[in-house]
Amino acid sequence: MGWERKRGKLEQFNAFVLRGDAMPFSLTAGRTEALRQCRFVMTVDADTRLAPGVVRRLVGTLAHPLNRAHFDPETGCIERGYTILQPRVELAPEATGQSLFARLYGGDTTIDIYSRAVSDVYQDLLGTGVFVGKGLYDVAAFERSLEGRIPENALLSHDLFEGLHGRAALVSDVIVYEEFPTGYLDFAGRWHRWVRGDWQILPWLLPFVPGRDGRWLRNRLGWFDRLKIFDNLRRSLVPASIVALLLGGWFLLHGEPWVWTLLAVVAPGAYLFTDLVTGFAQGRRRGVMHRVLRRLTDQLGRWTLAIAFLVSDSFIALHAIAVTIWRLRSGRRRLEWTSAAHTAARNAARHPRIAAWREMAASPLLATVIAGALFAVAPASLPVAAPLLLLWFLAPEIAIRISRPLQPSQEPLPPADRKFLRLMARRTWLFFETFVRPEDNWLPPDNYQEPPDEEIAHRTSPTNIGMLLVSILTAWRLGHVGLNEVATRLGDTLDSLDRLERYRGHILNWYDTRTLAALEPRYVSTVDSGNLAVCLITVAQALREAGSVPPVAADLWLGLEDNIELLVQAIGSVEASSAAGTILAAMRQTAERIGADEPAWYQGIDDLISTCLPKLREQIGLMAAGTAQSDIGTLRDIQAWLERLDHHLTRMRGDLRMFSPWWEILKNRPADCAETAARVAALLASGSSPTLGVRARQATSVLEAFRQTSVSDPSRQWVDAVLAAIEQGQAASYELYDRLGGLSRRAAAAAHAMDFAFLLDGGSRLFHIGYNVSADRIDPHHYDLLASEARLASFFAIAKGDIDPSHWFHLGRPITKQEVGLALVSWNGSMFEYLMPNIFLHSDPGTLLGMSDRTAISIQAAFGKAHGIPWGVSESSFASMGPDRVYRYHAFGVPALGLQRGLGRDLVVSPYATALALTIRPALATRNLKLLAELQLIGRYGFFEAADFTPERLPSGEHFALVRSYMAPVHCRDTDSR
Repeated sequence: MGWERKRGKLEQFNAFVLRGDAMPFSLTAGRTEALRQCRFVMTVDADTRLAPGVVRRLVGTLAHPLNRAHFDPETGCIERGYTILQPRVELAPEATGQSLFARLYGGDTTIDIYSRAVSDVYQDLLGTGVFVGKGLYDVAAFERSLEGRIPENALLSHDLFEGLHGRAALVSDVIVYEEFPTGYLDFAGRWHRWVRGDWQILPWLLPFVPGRDGRWLRNRLGWFDRLKIFDNLRRSLVPASIVALLLGGWFLLHGEPWVWTLLAVVAPGAYLFTDLVTGFAQGRRRGVMHRVLRRLTDQLGRWTLAIAFLVSDSFIALHAIAVTIWRLRSGRRRLEWTSAAHTAARNAARHPRIAAWREMAASPLLATVIAGALFAVAPASLPVAAPLLLLWFLAPEIAIRISRPLQPSQEPLPPADRKFLRLMARRTWLFFETFVRPEDNWLPPDNYQEPPDEEIAHRTSPTNIGMLLVSILTAWRLGHVGLNEVATRLGDTLDSLDRLERYRGHILNWYDTRTLAALEPRYVSTVDSGNLAVCLITVAQALREAGSVPPVAADLWLGLEDNIELLVQAIGSVEASSAAGTILAAMRQTAERIGADEPAWYQGIDDLISTCLPKLREQIGLMAAGTAQSDIGTLRDIQAWLERLDHHLTRMRGDLRMFSPWWEILKNRPADCAETAARVAALLASGSSPTLGVRARQATSVLEAFRQTSVSDPSRQWVDAVLAAIEQGQAASYELYDRLGGLSRRAAAAAHAMDFAFLLDGGSRLFHIGYNVSADRIDPHHYDLLASEARLASFFAIAKGDIDPSHWFHLGRPITKQEVGLALVSWNGSMFEYLMPNIFLHSDPGTLLGMSDRTAISIQAAFGKAHGIPWGVSESSFASMGPDRVYRYHAFGVPALGLQRGLGRDLVVSPYATALALTIRPALATRNLKLLAELQLIGRYGFFEAADFTPERLPSGEHFALVRSYMAPVHCRDTDSR
């Protein structure tokens, strides 16, 4: 950090802002003169997170005339106002879930004085708070308050000192977030630093204190300011005092040892009583009691740990105090400081058990000594002291156990289930390969309905488009398409997107895919725009990351295996054993064998295309000639997957020739070039393209060196051909990555162009359903629940800065408590409302949203079991057609999760609802999907839209009515979930 670490660097920065002194800065960049206009500076730590609007709100507060600092011209003290604002410091949402130690210790002010400071005694009673180093200060006033008051190289912990001289105010309604140590050893290191810093300002309890240049000045701190310093010193002595009380009660003090032990043990848990009283004061409602008891359980855990670590905490504090006092007298190493990050890294590199027993050796050693002394001197106290002595002796082991990372519960999927999901995803991708085509301007139709009432809905929405974009990425990640095809497909769709009519950056709700004309009424849908926006952001980020992966990846071989397996299944439904099946088995073995052997890719693909495919077509032709008329549908499936297999292999070979053209040349090498070809192949096999740079240059160097020693013209010509191929492949790769970068920027720009501010109701702080562009009228209804797919729009609009974060807290959170757990209540009680946002917005299992997701799945599964049907109820088409012979659509749900009346009358199961649950309960969801597959809900393009089990709509003699259609957004969710 430089001179005097953070404090010195801030002092030098302030000098530059106020006086233009840039001498201490050895390197400057940009328009540094603009910094001279700064009035306020925000200081944070490396692990501090600032929510949107935090700095703006702090600046507005500190700039208020009533908060400006006013100095006494005679004493230089601040009479009123403030130079520093300290926001409330909370732990980051995921910090307390990293380990049991973090969960029990995190955020309690009796243990960690720097977090959860909602109400501060000093601020409430005296009008000043405690500065902890994360806040905003007025540069000029701050410097004036400290002028001549800080001795050089004397303050380790300067935050409290600066807050006392500059008057700091706690702003409890502005929050910043920070990390928390995951283990006790990390916490102990921080505790040691804090104690050292607190005791180094011990001289400021005295009437005269050291100043700059060795002068002694009258202490301008008031008695209450000094009380803050003393309070920190007192807090550091609490563990040692309790240990001293225990020793006195066991060895010296009159009375029963158990009485002194009880008094000492109760002291660290005194806050339990106050929390219990305040909790019960809220009433005896079931929710209140449940919350109080749950919090009481955590506090009992903290209390137990405080007792177990008494000796260790005492040793740490006393060691820090002794070191500080010695350094205050000697004047040496007063600024020695090891950051929290370095401490955590050092502890992580050590063996946990060895580190814990070494760092906490004082606890078991003292426990052993005390036990021996009690046995010899005061045996009557030994039974009373034994439980505590045992805890102290085992303290290192306790620290090890509670510091281990908490692993979230996972449902492992066996290979067979993973294969099942991959094949279903491949079927689903066929829908987009078939229907996203030039005549529809590369936009997805809303749905396709199978014969006998065949119909393609040539209309699309923002959600359909966004989900298509993400499905293209998913197909690439699964190996069903190559990166070059991804760029082509995304480019075509974004081109069409640019031609659509917009309103304030928003895509309207419905368009004709063939003409691109907006359908009436032209409408901006809040939820659909939010869905499209997060999809575009996902695409932008994915394409940025795609620039670091090879254009031709090994995943394409897994995609090839999926194609082969689906063709095997289609052929097997006609002939259980056939020559075509034998050929496909050989092709699958080839794919499995060479998938990880990149130098063999080109030859393998060439063999598959030139040898296996012609034989396969011949055998399928013979089989088709002898197939009955009733199997025409199956033959169409066979033809579809045969064509996809051909397409997959052809695109792989084309991409290899474009991005890795050297493989064909390396294969056809002269005899005297075999060794060189092997070395070059090994270098270039690290990725399908030598764009990694270093390996490409290494391969070029090998070839250049060989050419200088080669004597035959064919060898030199071969080297020239390989070098040209490397250059050609690099040029093609760079061009592809440039395209991907351009598409990434276009996607991000399209998302950020959407203005969500006008869709927010300023009074209720809730989003309107949408805006009718045709009528120039805002929709009067609102999205008012957190358990809704609209929370994606809320999250994006907040992150973009269009609306204030307070909107999130105005979303309703009604809760239902069932036997399986707590859950937020939604409007329809559908899986879509709970789980669709999880595709993009992960909910930690420990949060209310995370618990709601799991509980909603359990409630849906129980609902299905109670009715003897598969589970997964959500909005979908159902077995009823309108006059146009198109399936009707409705939002279905389960009664236990929804506010809407009449839920439960319809029993319509949508496979996509189960697919959404794959992100939360993969094993449970896969079992349900397999059950749906057994019910023949699978068609050519994956799962059908729904199975209608509603009694009044069942065909005669059937258990359910099959809704034979495929919805584009539903299929997107199926693909993305997998």
